[in-house]
Amino acid sequence: DDVVQLDDATLQVVLRSVVLRDVALALKTAPDDVVERFVRNVSVRAAEDLNEEMQSLGPQRLSAIEAAQAAIMRVVTDLAESDAIALGRPDDELIS
Repeated sequence: DDVVQLDDATLQVVLRSVVLRDVALALKTAPDDVVERFVRNVSVRAAEDLNEEMQSLGPQRLSAIEAAQAAIMRVVTDLAESDAIALGRPDDELIS
């Protein structure tokens, strides 16, 4: 849910930094609109690969899905700490 709150440009940076299998596994229990958001933010080829990986996974343990989600969140945290992305709150104001 936290990753879904990211803007498209930030999500694209995150998606370039994570393992495809982790994304496919993390999206296993996600609603269709969340999956669509991820697919929309990668290249056509990466979207095909992601869809193929998701279809080939088969049944998975919830713990494996949660581990993949946690791995993605670690990448988000690492990117934020290195200032590669900026994490804002929805109520943040931009000051010029």
